[in-house]
Amino acid sequence: LVPSGIIDKKIIDSFLKVCRHKFIISQWKEVAYSDSILPIFNTEIFVDDNRFIMSPLVLAKMLQFAEIKSNSVVFDFNCNTGYSSVIISNIAKKVIAVDIDKRLLKIGISQELLAQAGDVISFRLLESFKDNMEDAKFDIIIVNGIMNQIPKFFKNIIVEGGKIVLIEKYDHIAKIVKYIKHNEKLFRDELSNVDADERILVKTKL
Repeated sequence: LVPSGIIDKKIIDSFLKVCRHKFIISQWKEVAYSDSILPIFNTEIFVDDNRFIMSPLVLAKMLQFAEIKSNSVVFDFNCNTGYSSVIISNIAKKVIAVDIDKRLLKIGISQELLAQAGDVISFRLLESFKDNMEDAKFDIIIVNGIMNQIPKFFKNIIVEGGKIVLIEKYDHIAKIVKYIKHNEKLFRDELSNVDADERILVKTKL
């Protein structure tokens, strides 16, 4: 991470604490700490609906651009098994981790590292979260994957001055993009080209 421009010590330390191999398919354990997109499910069980975890460097860049502080409340969208959520929990005040697949959330909840986070992380199904989000407000939204269209409800749950960090991909070029909310509008800033492909495309219907 450091040779690639990650200079935030809190982010580096958090990556060192979290065992990535516990959040992915066991057959890929030997390459769990490579800078690669890796499958989450054991495909012998989940043949048709595999999901993938983004590369550590791309995630680290997104978190560094998000400028997470110790008092930040973070919405980790499309959190998969919670790898990113646990990393963020070592930096932020609170993390709400949301996904559409309860099997993925169960993997995240089962991690012993989650015990270290205490009450910092809360895992939610997206449907349940949207049914009870009237008072939800977040300083930062992290999207785990490629998403070219921001869901409408993001604008309602992000605070004034809050940031949305995600990956957009157009014409085969993937970029980390940050949106900042100002006067009820979202202002877009392209930050960095990254290596990301359709395996981490957010397929959630919103």
